Amino acid sequence: YNPSGEQLNLNAESVDIEFDLLRSALRGQLVLADLTIHQLNLDASTIKLATDGETQSTQTAESATSSQTDSLIATLDRLFLRQLDYFSIVDSSVLYQSMTGELHTLQVEKLKWSNLDAHHRAEGRVSILGTGVNSLHVGADFIDHGSLLDLSGQFYLQANQIELGPWLGNYLKKDMGIAGGQVSFDAWIDLEHSAPSSSYISFRPSTILWGNQHQVTLNKGLIESAVKSQNGHRTWLVNTHEFELSTDKQVWPGLDLTASWSADGWNAILAQSDISALVPFSEIIP
Repeated sequence: YNPSGEQLNLNAESVDIEFDLLRSALRGQLVLADLTIHQLNLDASTIKLATDGETQSTQTAESATSSQTDSLIATLDRLFLRQLDYFSIVDSSVLYQSMTGELHTLQVEKLKWSNLDAHHRAEGRVSILGTGVNSLHVGADFIDHGSLLDLSGQFYLQANQIELGPWLGNYLKKDMGIAGGQVSFDAWIDLEHSAPSSSYISFRPSTILWGNQHQVTLNKGLIESAVKSQNGHRTWLVNTHEFELSTDKQVWPGLDLTASWSADGWNAILAQSDISALVPFSEIIP
């Protein structure tokens, strides 16, 4: 599928269609029971996602200046949110542009999708090629406000043993000395008009390689965050709970952190009475 004048390339190897014979007979018209798309390949790399620091209104305003981008979004909106009530995508791929402008390929092992007017649900397993992101369990329950770029609802991600190396920037590698590691977690993110409003992350056993000799192990931990808006200013409130950390098999004291972030920077309070217990670990902190 390549609409005239649009830089959207979409093709599929095969499509399985199943009809509900009983409901079709009762209604006097064909009623779709299931639709499965095999080896769907979608090139959406010309669509620019919002970069860090952009608000949805900024992104919408920029999109309005590009009739081509608007047309691409409208086409995807019709295909995946309007025209089908429910469908599945199997063994497929999506080429997209990340928020930093890099091109990535999203591999879809299987994804089930359902639409009921403006209410949408999705669940499946995906991965991102070349990034160390293994099979991810993803889920979504959201509504749209007339556009694929304007969504509200909850999104879920379960990650197992994600390799950190490909995701580490120069600051974390060179300045902080983080060499790599693996992380596992469950995350829930709430969006309001495509802007994050709150999140909840529950970590499972994970490891971080620090410097040439040290290994930091995170046995468990919770991070809760929410956005507070006041007088047009947005502030992120972050709380950590039940963190169990150890370095080279030496257990850290329990850490609970309360922090806030705004355009003015970070403010943090560490709820830890035995600060001296952290001194042995200072040598691995640049």
